Amino acid sequence: MKMSMSLMLALLALGAQPLLAQTNDEGFDPASSAAGFSLFGDLHARYDSVSGLPSNRPDFDRAQLRLRYGARYENASGFEFGAAIRASIGSDDNRDNRRNLDNERSDFAGLDELYVAWQFTPELQAIVGKTALPLALSPMLWDHDLRPIAAAISGEWETDGGFTIGATGGYFAGNHLYGDDSRIAAAQLSLRTRLSNSVEGELLLSYLGFEDLETLVQQQLGRTNRVVRGALVSDFRLFDAQLILRSRVADWPLTVHLDGVHNSGADDLNEGGRLSVVLGDRRLPGGFEFGYAIERIQRDAVVAAFGDDEWWFKSRLHGYMPWVAYGINEAMSVRLAGFIERRDDLQKHTKRVLLDFSWQL
Repeated sequence: MKMSMSLMLALLALGAQPLLAQTNDEGFDPASSAAGFSLFGDLHARYDSVSGLPSNRPDFDRAQLRLRYGARYENASGFEFGAAIRASIGSDDNRDNRRNLDNERSDFAGLDELYVAWQFTPELQAIVGKTALPLALSPMLWDHDLRPIAAAISGEWETDGGFTIGATGGYFAGNHLYGDDSRIAAAQLSLRTRLSNSVEGELLLSYLGFEDLETLVQQQLGRTNRVVRGALVSDFRLFDAQLILRSRVADWPLTVHLDGVHNSGADDLNEGGRLSVVLGDRRLPGGFEFGYAIERIQRDAVVAAFGDDEWWFKSRLHGYMPWVAYGINEAMSVRLAGFIERRDDLQKHTKRVLLDFSWQL
């Protein structure tokens, strides 16, 4: 029998006690940090309610908890090693993860990160191993809870003209669920500058080429992409452009983020767009955050298996996401988000409510 939300919270809080006892408010032990070691992690609790599902599937609610915790070592020569574990538990079952379009198992304990990084110069670094994708992508293209296996190099340089130029390139094993064999070649260029005294602008241009997606389809992760006779109809060679503007309104941070993607590997249904506007910042103690996002993604514009699983549909949709969040302190925040989505071939809307508590340990 699945645990109730209160019992899950109690058990995970007890499990975190020994870890928290080792750390101060910044989440690391000063003695070990002085020797080049630091601890990192996060605790995430979620209540999820979904209604209006296709095929007259009944509405459902669930609760989920996830703990990530690890350690990293750094030395003065620029070498870094990190490792982390992940443990999660949900009121649903792992057998439901496919039809709930999840990117992680509800009940899981195992390795989350294991990587080695080198800082060759102040501007240039490389990373190899299982870790977060080192490209800045929107939820339309990538779920940042995923941990691919990476071999990547990135750099960032400041020019005399006030521009900051960045570049990242790498080759990745997708490392999705159920024995995924996917491979991803990716590159990103960024240009950031101050457009005026009150506005900073950033342009990011990205390419992602996906290969070996057969296992994903066999494991029913083709999702809203076109699949015929057990194979994807389209190839996926994504060209993505993001424009981000940052400013302030009456001392409130304001971020406007526009993202457009084109899949040159598909003959049609290959365009997607996302717009988000965020006022405030929940990362600040006592800080409120109000946000609104719109997505319109055609069926084969992105690889649906890798899209952010907060959205029920990953492509073939029109969708809206309003949210409000609050920063309890520097480490803790809560967020209430709503989703109203319509799959292109359906008339009714699927609705979702997520209530999240996050704690950076």
